[in-house]
Amino acid sequence: MVMASPQYKAPIPIIAYENENSPDGSYSYGYESADGTKSEQRGSQRVVGNSADDIGTVVDGAVSYTGDDGKRYELTYISDENGYQPKGDFLPSKPDYLLRVFNRGLRTN
Repeated sequence: MVMASPQYKAPIPIIAYENENSPDGSYSYGYESADGTKSEQRGSQRVVGNSADDIGTVVDGAVSYTGDDGKRYELTYISDENGYQPKGDFLPSKPDYLLRVFNRGLRTN
């Protein structure tokens, strides 16, 4: 009988780390590991609605890493009153037909 077991991978050391929280609700967080993986995020409180009571956390950040395919992946994002908005060259784009259907719907309403 032949059995397989998972390959052991040594933990990747963290070479930089930051985690700061401010009394006003803002924060910043980030790390970098020895394999070049990086993540950083910043958040702050701001009015996101129609009244001064509509306060939310607005977040922006970036992540980068090397995939199993050997390619470097970089993602930036913002999350605010308009939702989560990621950007990265590897992300699929909106197909043209969806944009045409959406725009046609706007013209008929």
